[in-house]
Amino acid sequence: MDIEARSAGDPWTQLASTRLAARKPGESPSTHQAQLSEDIRHLERVLLQAKELYNSDSPISSLPDEILTDIFSRMRDDAAEKALVADEQLPSPTWDESATICRRFRRIITQCPSLHTRLSTATHSATYIGHALARSESMPIELDILQPSRNAEEAGCLYDLLRQHGPQVDVLSLKFTENCVPLICSWLQSLSHMEKLSLEPIAYVQGDEVTFVGDEGLDIRLGPRFQPVRLSTLILSQVNFVVAHYNNLCSNLTTLSLKNLTVADGPRSQYLDILRVLRSANCLVTLAIHYVDLYQSSSTPIPLPGRLQDLEYFVEDQDHLDLLSRIVPAASVHLKLAQEDTSWQHADFCQIPSVKWMAAVGPPVHASLQIMKRKQPSFGDLRAQLDLWGACNDAKRQACLPDLSLRRSLDTDTNVDNLLLNHQNLDYSHLQTLEIRAIMRYDLFPHLSTGLDEMKLPSLRTLIVNYAPAQPENQHDRGKIYYLYVFLRGHFNRTGPLETLIASEYIATALQELGSTPQPPRAGQEGYADLIAYNNDSMPPLSFTDLVLNVSIIASD
Repeated sequence: MDIEARSAGDPWTQLASTRLAARKPGESPSTHQAQLSEDIRHLERVLLQAKELYNSDSPISSLPDEILTDIFSRMRDDAAEKALVADEQLPSPTWDESATICRRFRRIITQCPSLHTRLSTATHSATYIGHALARSESMPIELDILQPSRNAEEAGCLYDLLRQHGPQVDVLSLKFTENCVPLICSWLQSLSHMEKLSLEPIAYVQGDEVTFVGDEGLDIRLGPRFQPVRLSTLILSQVNFVVAHYNNLCSNLTTLSLKNLTVADGPRSQYLDILRVLRSANCLVTLAIHYVDLYQSSSTPIPLPGRLQDLEYFVEDQDHLDLLSRIVPAASVHLKLAQEDTSWQHADFCQIPSVKWMAAVGPPVHASLQIMKRKQPSFGDLRAQLDLWGACNDAKRQACLPDLSLRRSLDTDTNVDNLLLNHQNLDYSHLQTLEIRAIMRYDLFPHLSTGLDEMKLPSLRTLIVNYAPAQPENQHDRGKIYYLYVFLRGHFNRTGPLETLIASEYIATALQELGSTPQPPRAGQEGYADLIAYNNDSMPPLSFTDLVLNVSIIASD
């Protein structure tokens, strides 16, 4: 079959005209075999192209280019995220292999610059990243680099690409081992256009040996050449990040995340100078501090940047509170304080800084306590979240963040007044709304009665109790609700009726029954339990309507 015949007509014509010619006189067997092989390969290519034309009316071929671009973008992002998880296998096939599905898909992939803006060494070789950078047409790039020194040739290629396309790198995420530190420092010196930088050491694996990152972290020290003037997000984990000029590092910083590292409050060469960072970060809006130790050289208070809105502070032990104890509370900042340890010796160490913060903000006007099941019960079965609003009125409370959000793991016997910081004499004299949500595993009502009895709530107008029975109503121990009735009777019989109670229909019905009973139900009476404690042998009936003016029913899920 000659070349002219192959190139003539559409694939169907080419397929029909293709013949496997017989051996010509004088043609050697090897030459004839080579010709047959070439004809067969051409026949296969033509057949594939013909099938593509034959399937041109299939649903996927009728999709607009924009839809296919979105499909490939989602496949690309999903593959990149999964590949960065060490204990998951790489997805197969990866998103770039989908370019071989058909010629139209390949055209879309190669000609759409936005599909080449998120690149990862976990899924792509340095050579492919180079091709993708060329196709990205100078669009901003998200680049994830995992263990850049695993292959010297790959590392050199990546270094050349970063030097050439450095201004394009908008987001850079580096996960590296200790032997990569010199290379990382060299790379960062030449990158000054990043908007987001994430640094995280990982364990070094060589054969059967695994070397983990030590508690002291890895040192990244950068000289005066490092001037990331566009940097808005900096994420550091187990990295002692020291720079020559903090003003250049922090001038446009809006988000800073520090995790599992040590900071200093002065010019200590081995640690990040948190004092200079916060003084220089005039645009900082979000600050996350997780399990951070403070290397102290003084007791100077540490003020927060004026534009800061959110401070997220996680602790495991009391040493992690050293930095928070030095920070000057600010009424404009929402503090999310989370404590993981439930051991008795650490039970209260987050309460003092919480009360100190609210003292600066002002006494709480609204409070919400939620007791729920932990998704990961490694530090206890239950988790409590206390939200306090100091300045927001009723109209704004749902729309604004609380001034303080205290989160902690707890055991089932932790009392409500402890969770509400009553033991630390938090001023609740202005509290107007109290909301309590709990799951049935937490024995709410005995704790609630005891805890609220000890609190002074002269301004309380609305009480919300969201606590649904775990069993059918005819089997549930309704006697426990007696404790809530005792609180309502003891408190609002003195101060006047509660303005609004919001609760489930089951709780409201039980409270009405208790209010019409001459005395507390006796042990063993149908529907009640043995664990009811009496203040006296009998109490005269006091109607529930005398204790609460308005009752709203929470709709059941």
